[in-house]
Amino acid sequence: MWKRVAPFLAGLLLGLAINSGGPTQPYHCVQAQMARKPFASSIEQRQEMIAELRKLNRLVEEQNRLLLSGQVRVTLVPQAEQEPAGL
Repeated sequence: MWKRVAPFLAGLLLGLAINSGGPTQPYHCVQAQMARKPFASSIEQRQEMIAELRKLNRLVEEQNRLLLSGQVRVTLVPQAEQEPAGL
């Protein structure tokens, strides 16, 4: 009986171990990756977000200046309505 059950249990445990989402790297490698995260603290993350938002704001202001100056013309063309996928 064990000759039939043992391979099944081994396969089941191996499948669970693979699909568990556990770390596949040694612990010290995981720690090294965590230390290299893009933001070490929430303060740095907020500062980066503020800098990105300021950059976007400058780009939008420049775009608005170009549109209002008349140097750039935008023509809107309506798109043909597409049928929903799967119908």
